[in-house]
Amino acid sequence: MEKRVIFEDVPVDAWEYEAVRFLNAKNAVSGYEDGSFRSKNNVTRAEFIQILVTAMGIDIGEPAEDAQMPFEDIKRDDWFSGACIKAQELGILSGSDGKCMPQSNITKQEIAAMILRALDANNRTVASNVEIKVFADSDDIADWALEAVNKLQAGGIISGSDGY
Repeated sequence: MEKRVIFEDVPVDAWEYEAVRFLNAKNAVSGYEDGSFRSKNNVTRAEFIQILVTAMGIDIGEPAEDAQMPFEDIKRDDWFSGACIKAQELGILSGSDGKCMPQSNITKQEIAAMILRALDANNRTVASNVEIKVFADSDDIADWALEAVNKLQAGGIISGSDGY
């Protein structure tokens, strides 16, 4: 199958091309109106949760009028509320102190933890295919995220870049 440019700023030889193509095919990412993807931009927690839940094929739907909001910083009419509710129901999203912090930029360790929880929620396991390596910033990984980072790295799901 011939590779085709999906977004003007993600050439077919870019390291992220296959992941972007996969997520676009799942309707999990659509890029910007100008035809760009902007892969170097930060991603918020709300954006990542929306991408993850959509990529998993989970029907998000609209929250019911009487839906109990699991986080105090999410309103029913927020564009991301349905994904956050589903992610919380499935145990993918836990938040902190009753907050989701949807507008905060997501961290690598939060991504790893949510991906592992999403796999668990889908009854998927991560096989150890490669030897665990020590990332240059391993000392900065919180205890709550260490298992997820190690499992995803051993399974070849994450690999880091330039030692990070």
